[in-house]
Amino acid sequence: MRTQPLRIAAAGAALVALAVIGIRPSWRVGATARDAVLVTPGADAGIAEHVADSLGGTPVVANLAGALALRHGLRQLVVVGWGLDADDWVRLESIPVAFRPAPEPAGFSQASWPAQIPLGDRLTVDGRLSGRRGSGDARIELVGPTGIVDSAAVDSAGVFHLEAQPRALGRFLYTMRVRGAGIAETLGVDVVAPPVWQVLVLESAPRPETTVLRDWLARRRGVVAVRSRVSRDRVHREFVNRTSTPLDVVTAALLSQFDIVIIDGRTLAGLAAQERTLLRRAVEVDGLGVLVVPDTVVTDGSLRFSDRDFFVDFAVQRRGDLEERLVRPAWRDRGQREAPAPAVVAEPYALGDRFGTETLIGDGIGHALAQVAPRGAGRIALSLITGTARWRRSGLADTYATYWSRLLAATAQPGHDALRWSIATPGPWIVGRPVAIEAATDRQLSMALVSGPTGELDTVFLARDASGRWRGIYWPRAAGWYGIAGDGGAGFYAQSGDSWVGVRAATRLAASLRADVTGERAARATTTALIVPARPVPLGWAFAVFLGAAGYLWSERRRLRPATGSRADSAT
Repeated sequence: MRTQPLRIAAAGAALVALAVIGIRPSWRVGATARDAVLVTPGADAGIAEHVADSLGGTPVVANLAGALALRHGLRQLVVVGWGLDADDWVRLESIPVAFRPAPEPAGFSQASWPAQIPLGDRLTVDGRLSGRRGSGDARIELVGPTGIVDSAAVDSAGVFHLEAQPRALGRFLYTMRVRGAGIAETLGVDVVAPPVWQVLVLESAPRPETTVLRDWLARRRGVVAVRSRVSRDRVHREFVNRTSTPLDVVTAALLSQFDIVIIDGRTLAGLAAQERTLLRRAVEVDGLGVLVVPDTVVTDGSLRFSDRDFFVDFAVQRRGDLEERLVRPAWRDRGQREAPAPAVVAEPYALGDRFGTETLIGDGIGHALAQVAPRGAGRIALSLITGTARWRRSGLADTYATYWSRLLAATAQPGHDALRWSIATPGPWIVGRPVAIEAATDRQLSMALVSGPTGELDTVFLARDASGRWRGIYWPRAAGWYGIAGDGGAGFYAQSGDSWVGVRAATRLAASLRADVTGERAARATTTALIVPARPVPLGWAFAVFLGAAGYLWSERRRLRPATGSRADSAT
């Protein structure tokens, strides 16, 4: 009889344990929230300890991983120094944060330059100097392999602009320094071979400009064919870096041999209708570029011919009564960062804005001098500048080369199967920071191979963005030169994490402001009471109780069964 209460207790314990396993209850407990201090570059240990003491002796962590390990017990995280990069702020998610920024260091807080330029183009560096009193009197020098190649004074905001003209192919390192201040940084640029254009020139009369352009293209291994009408019955033909071919009639076979056709208005109007039709088809379907040379046919809209609106659909506006004017061309894509080119002769007209046209060059006073318009797969360009040979005669070969390199590149459309890699992220490139790699092509790409300083290859997977470019992200692991393997590859120079400190500091400070850590996120830390998320009841003990109680009941049943059977037999 004494075992009866034990059996009842065991049965009850088993039922309770089974209910716990099935329902799995949980409970919440309160805890006291605490602050923590995260030290980032720009703040030393002494500053961090002072902040921690002012908060009542809170713990100090030296990296983001340590802060994340404390996240469930944090009232707020106090970040001291220059802050975190944008991707690190994302990792903090909803943790309340207070930011105590350190001042920017003395040095270059901004810098930007392209990873790769064609030979003949200029290397342009834009930047900002900060953290120095009287920085408006500072002078920035750009030192190349041959010595100082450019210098510039900073403006009142510390902004400066530098340029250099590389003279050879290869990968070059430059030093940018503040004169007399002991501040210097290194930058790298990959100088590649310029495009080799195949140009057909059709003109109504010989032009000195054509002769100078022909010689310039020839030195760059370009292919040139020229047809100039000397008189009504005489035509001059010449060929550079190619064999001769008939030029008297414009045919589809002739146009397929060239990337760009340079043609004046008289010649364009004088073509047979069938020839213009073939030229138009080559532009729209095959991607041929056409550069129109201005003359009276172009500037006088009353002179009509078939397909005029296709080839000369530009808003040409008269500027004064002069026969020509001097202008200082300024490329629109460079904004105000690049000084206008020296004065040169242009037609006394300007190009008005029109839907579907892009302005390439302005005159510095708000008027367009050169525009380009897409036409199917190709492009039509018009430039009112007619005296560029003056630059070469004046010893400004670099200015001449820059003008024609950019103009022809804007006119020519790369082939659909051409593969051109580029580094979308401007310099500087830092070890451990992302570098965007892009490819402009109609091919289907899935990955790129990047070679490192020691020759090892890394795979970068690509995805197509909204612009149709293939894009991937790469993180350099060591300082040195990197290159994209294969044809059309681009290179960049990655530097160690302790270089370009000012740029890194400015980037972190800007990311911290964008994260709004001093406003909304800091306002979340309003109480010292911390509610810990509900914790489920551990099931191990319930399972053990159930097994123990069920085992006891089973053993009691086995023990009692023989005893009951014996009493029955005795009665019989």
